Amino acid sequence: MRVLVVDDDPGMGEMLTCFLEVRGDESQVATALDAALEILRAWQPELVLCDGQFPASATLGESPHFTSCLLMVGACQLAGVPILLITGKDCIVEEARSLGLVARLKPIGITELNAAMQEAVAGR
Repeated sequence: MRVLVVDDDPGMGEMLTCFLEVRGDESQVATALDAALEILRAWQPELVLCDGQFPASATLGESPHFTSCLLMVGACQLAGVPILLITGKDCIVEEARSLGLVARLKPIGITELNAAMQEAVAGR
């Protein structure tokens, strides 16, 4: 499966890509909304693993925020690509679930991540 990882934390991005590689998945990482949207358009992933807060542009040096996440959710819905939100904030998980999205709280274990990925893909 082709999986786009969107996270401004390089350590989290690396951990997720290693996990995906072990599963046999292909992955690409974006650290900001502009790069994520370009990869979404050009590479057409089958799933997006998305942090709940990240900047709109890596080059502008702005702070991470939830607005970028919401824009990414909208882009995925328009493209028909399932999205799994993984965040460190309870309030974002609650908000995402109220919107009908699959969301999990960090830290997340491998078993839970596998199950959440399956749930997101099945809910297409």
